[in-house]
Amino acid sequence: AMVMFLNPASAQMNIDMGSSSAGIVMGQNTDTLPPGCNEISGQENRTVEAGKMFAEEYPSKVFTYSEKSYEFEPCTKLTVEFTNNDDIRHQWMVHGLPEEVYSMGMFTLEATNGTAEGTFILPAEDETYLVHCGLPQHMQKGMKAQIIVGEGDGEISNIPGRTGNPIGYEYPGQDSGVMAAASVLTALVAGFAVTYFYI
Repeated sequence: AMVMFLNPASAQMNIDMGSSSAGIVMGQNTDTLPPGCNEISGQENRTVEAGKMFAEEYPSKVFTYSEKSYEFEPCTKLTVEFTNNDDIRHQWMVHGLPEEVYSMGMFTLEATNGTAEGTFILPAEDETYLVHCGLPQHMQKGMKAQIIVGEGDGEISNIPGRTGNPIGYEYPGQDSGVMAAASVLTALVAGFAVTYFYI
C-alpha cells in the first residue's frame, strides 16, 4: 500500500501534473482564477517549437524557441502546444506565477522529440514573465523567452534576437574609439609590468 503525507499548506495549491508518451505538463490550470482576475478575459492558443534549427542565426547559441516573446491581456486562458524537434529534453517553463494557484509559481511543458500541450491562466497584473528551459545550461545556450502580460514591466535580458547580449554590448554614452584605446593602453601597461618585474 502507498502512503502519502501532505503538508497542509501545499495541499491548498493546485498541483496538476499530466503526461503522455511524448511530454509532461506541470501546473495545468483550466479554471482557477489567479488573484485579481474576476473572469477569464479571453482564450489564446500558441504553438511553440524548440530545437537547434532555431538557433542557427545566433552564433553563440545551441538551441532556442521558434517564438521568443508573447503578449497577452491579463487573465487570459492560454493553451500552449510545445513541440521539441531535438532528441534531447527541452522545457517551456514560466516562472513567477501566483503560488496560490501554481505550485512553486510555475507552469511547465516538457518534451523529448515530441509534443506536450497544456493550459494555464495568466495573472491580473501588468508584468513580464521569464520563460526558459530549466535543464542545466539550456537557458544559457539559448532557451529563453518572455511573456508580457498587459503593459508588462520591462523586458527580460539576453533573449536571442530580441534583447541585448552583454557580450559586445555598448553601454549608453560609451565611445567605442575611447574604449578601444583604453584596451590597448591596458594591454601595453600589463605587458610592460610583466617584462619589468620578470626580467
